[in-house]
Amino acid sequence: MLLTERADLAADLVVRELQRRGVAHRRINQDDFPTIMHIAADPTGETRWWGPGWDLRSDRIGAAWYRSPLRARRPDPFVDAEAQALLRSTANHDWCWVNHPDAVATGSDKYWQLQVAPACGLQTPPTVITNRLDAARDHLGDVPVVAKTLAFASAETPDGPVDVFAQLVDLSVTDAAEVQAAPCIFQKRIDGTDVRVTFAGERVLAADIAVSGGTLDWRAAPLGEIGYRVMVVPDEVVEGGLALLKRGGLRYGAFDFKRTPDGAWVFLEVNPSGQWGWIEQATGLPITSAIVDVLVEARR
Repeated sequence: MLLTERADLAADLVVRELQRRGVAHRRINQDDFPTIMHIAADPTGETRWWGPGWDLRSDRIGAAWYRSPLRARRPDPFVDAEAQALLRSTANHDWCWVNHPDAVATGSDKYWQLQVAPACGLQTPPTVITNRLDAARDHLGDVPVVAKTLAFASAETPDGPVDVFAQLVDLSVTDAAEVQAAPCIFQKRIDGTDVRVTFAGERVLAADIAVSGGTLDWRAAPLGEIGYRVMVVPDEVVEGGLALLKRGGLRYGAFDFKRTPDGAWVFLEVNPSGQWGWIEQATGLPITSAIVDVLVEARR
């Protein structure tokens, strides 16, 4: 079962690979509920889903794929809350999840990630999460500092949503009121090359991300300035990544590292629902295939 939504392009990649292999599957778009899709859930028995021309029983499911929290919202707040409550409840089945919704929620917590990573053998930057400017100054001292969002990568403005990328800040001149308005992550800037490392089960697929224009956050760089190169990940980094995933009950994770000029790999964050299609297309790394491998083996 693929528990996703209509606009999820990553789900399209997984569906296409499942079709290519002839693997029986059912895509369930959560935003079809309750207008197009119907659910009947027995807390002591099975759950059943119905859609146009199909129905599915929970006892037929061997593995389940879930990439990200639902972004679509129903117009009526009451209906939206009730619908999401039942959708969350239907995750309480003993299937092999990639990844379980509860694990996605835990694994997406950046505080949890940065707390657990050192215990897993991963190096992390000096960090403080705060809405108090002098606390950031006291904690980090006189070093180049990067400010990052804690939970969301976009913000609503009168003109619509805008992406919020990591940015270099000077704490000596930063406005205290701006910092107080909302907490964010302050980290010592780590110089080096960005590396995206994708874990799918025991498979590890990695690529350097080089930005020719010197943009701090490669996501904000023009496409023509970004280059990719397939990388081999050191054993100790692989072991650390797998240990972090295990602690979070995760089978998939998209990790971001900085590879410094002296060869250190510094962990920045992991996204349990991270996109991969663009980097698979750019590098040829078989990420979709690796994800489907995990699902197929779990089903067996």
